[in-house]
Amino acid sequence: LYAGTLWPGGTALARCEALRELGREVVAFDTTDYLAKAGWFTRQLGFRLSTGPGGRRRNEDLLTLARSLPRRRWVGWIDKGLWIYPGTVAALRRSLDAVMVHYTPDPQVVFQREKLRHFLGAVPLYDVLFTTKPFEVDAYRSQGARNLVLVHQSYDDRRLQPREVTPADRERLGSEVCFIGQYTDHYATLLEAAVATGARVRFWGPNWRRRRSRHPSLRPAFAGDGVWGEDYAIALNAPDIALCFLSKRYPESTTTRTFEI
Repeated sequence: LYAGTLWPGGTALARCEALRELGREVVAFDTTDYLAKAGWFTRQLGFRLSTGPGGRRRNEDLLTLARSLPRRRWVGWIDKGLWIYPGTVAALRRSLDAVMVHYTPDPQVVFQREKLRHFLGAVPLYDVLFTTKPFEVDAYRSQGARNLVLVHQSYDDRRLQPREVTPADRERLGSEVCFIGQYTDHYATLLEAAVATGARVRFWGPNWRRRRSRHPSLRPAFAGDGVWGEDYAIALNAPDIALCFLSKRYPESTTTRTFEI
């Protein structure tokens, strides 16, 4: 039983499909749309504090699905489960006789603790937790992690391979330099430096649109709020240089996009 944000092109979906390719029967539970139709204030509560009606419904619907499954030994895989309650983890173990697994490629113990209260309460209840962040290992253990596995960052090798880019794709998604990622002040400073070289720069990502007025030199380079699925792979293949920036919020030396590029 695999629960996560299973939107096309997302890393959670890639992991879910990889389990199927390994020959596992996978029952998928997609959490993507639970906040999509909510108002702005409710969405902000959900994103920033992992609370609100969307969070309750996700937990209730996941348990309803679990109770409908045949009785046998299951693995309950929770992908980036900031939203899942400790009681839900315990109930899944009971109802499915499940080994409970948590996986995240992101920092999820030390930072943004206001979003973490459900997850931190659930840490001791998981049988196995996977993290890609060496700087969080001690924090996991201090929270009561029973079996913590440090793994490398990964990428979806079915999509993210060197490929020939057609002239039409190069016109649509090509550039000399590209960046794909959310807005931060630090990233904006780095992109301004790239634009100042005179190179043809294009970038995509959330939260840039409403902040473009702060960075006039970046306006011509902004290409959209995101690029997903097959277009994401093309956008990384089409330019001469694809950039990966590391957040100033975390002491990271790599991130998922490091290996995707």
